Amino acid sequence: MVALLIGVATDRLAESAVGFLAGGAVLVLTMIMTAGMSRIPAIVTSAVGGLVALHAATVSFVLVGFSPHAAPREHAPRWWTAAATGLFHDNELGAAISDSELPLWVQLSRATGPLLVLLTVTIGFALAYLVRCRARAGATPLA
Repeated sequence: MVALLIGVATDRLAESAVGFLAGGAVLVLTMIMTAGMSRIPAIVTSAVGGLVALHAATVSFVLVGFSPHAAPREHAPRWWTAAATGLFHDNELGAAISDSELPLWVQLSRATGPLLVLLTVTIGFALAYLVRCRARAGATPLA
């Protein structure tokens, strides 16, 4: 519901919904995978799953919200890193096409920012829930 409200507030309802659903699906799969694991593999799987969920949300958001010309599809593996950190300063992700247009990584960061913050908080709650459920079941807690 919050993802939809963010989408309405930023005029990107479809992008926010698709992005949150993609990230949420990866998060659910991660939680299912960690259910029977011991402590260390579960921690590693959870961390990797959280990063993959953020990346999946960013990629699906950009695929729905940006044209192939504005966000070249061959650069999809770098979209999340560029949006989150601004590390890529090449012609495709770092340089503006014209003086009136922002670089793609800035556009990505502004467009996906609220969604990624929400998804990060959701990941934290989901992993805390998983730890609590494991502790109740008598399994060794993750943390």
